Amino acid sequence: MSGRPNLEQVRARNALNAVNRGVRGRGVQDGDALSGFPALIVNNGLLATLAYAISKRDRGGYREIGDAIAAHLADPLIGLHKGPPTLSGLRDALAAENSAALRLCTAEALAYLNYLRRFAKGQNSQPQNRSQED
Repeated sequence: MSGRPNLEQVRARNALNAVNRGVRGRGVQDGDALSGFPALIVNNGLLATLAYAISKRDRGGYREIGDAIAAHLADPLIGLHKGPPTLSGLRDALAAENSAALRLCTAEALAYLNYLRRFAKGQNSQPQNRSQED
């Protein structure tokens, strides 16, 4: 089969790529920042959550989660973010967007996080010294 992948396939591919790059969403003292990230978005909005992730600097895994969301939204098959695929780039772009674009990005970020959470959880439960499978 060939052709364009559907949104679920793109989300899964991007989440797997993020996990393979080392995104685990492990928080301070090995807490799980990734499981709480969707709730932060739902309760505070995507822009406020991105600002929170930036304020945490490199502590708590929030920045790596924000960068993964930015990279996903910048994927050409998703096409919701045209700026730099970084947490700061996404924040700046969304601050200048209209509310409809912000709603689309929020919905897509939440859908993507479902995949990222599951794939990262699977990796977090794997032994650290496992052999690489091809």
